[in-house]
Amino acid sequence: MKLSTIFFATSVSAAPLLSLNLGLVSLNIGGGAKDGKPTGLIGVNLGNSGNNNNNNNPSDPSLTRNDLVNGNPAECPRVIFVYARGSNEDGNMGSLGPLVAARLESRYRTQGGIWVQGVSAPRYAATLLDNALPSGTTGAAVAEMARLFQLADSRCPGAQIVAGGYSQGAALAAAAVSRGLAGAPSSVRIRGKIAGVVLFGYTKNRQNKGRIPGGFPAERTLVFCAEGDLVCEGTLVVTEAHFGYKPVAAGAAPDFLISRIG
Repeated sequence: MKLSTIFFATSVSAAPLLSLNLGLVSLNIGGGAKDGKPTGLIGVNLGNSGNNNNNNNPSDPSLTRNDLVNGNPAECPRVIFVYARGSNEDGNMGSLGPLVAARLESRYRTQGGIWVQGVSAPRYAATLLDNALPSGTTGAAVAEMARLFQLADSRCPGAQIVAGGYSQGAALAAAAVSRGLAGAPSSVRIRGKIAGVVLFGYTKNRQNKGRIPGGFPAERTLVFCAEGDLVCEGTLVVTEAHFGYKPVAAGAAPDFLISRIG
């Protein structure tokens, strides 16, 4: 089954909320959230408090998962899910990661087990202007997600790996899979163990032609782009459509990963 980008309709407006000047001269704000609260750029839900603190939010532990980092190698699971949040999102899982994780956990909790791991600050700060970098994020972030893949391989060599990311996190996941592992002696083996990757509001979708570059198999990748989400069209103009991924994060995306894991 060969898959590429899935474009789907949402009920939200495609009017621009905010755009990022690629020359890093200014941020051009065209609108705000309906409740008047700041939205941030990329990866913050409408109506969010607009908290730009990239440290883990202690008030909601569900937004932070470190099962791999804290895991006991004697209790390795069948599946390890590594996820990168969007810009300015809280914790290390953000708004969509917990939805994907919940579906995967409901499937594998009693079928071999699953560990969930987010890509954390400070190495992945998920700051606004990092979206304008050539990879759509920082080199430090790419190296950190690649390190987590390597840790999954070394700590639990029998586990299957799946991954995902939203917005800047989608660009990060793609870069970590495509080039973050380059040069590592275990790179071929680790890439072979990554059974599937889901990308929401992929900021490098147009540039990378709806795929993860570097020869990663298209059938292991599923990109979700909402109709009217202009970041999927090669811009950094954020519309309300960019915030419409919760339904697929709770359903179609983890279902795809489950189909890849078996």
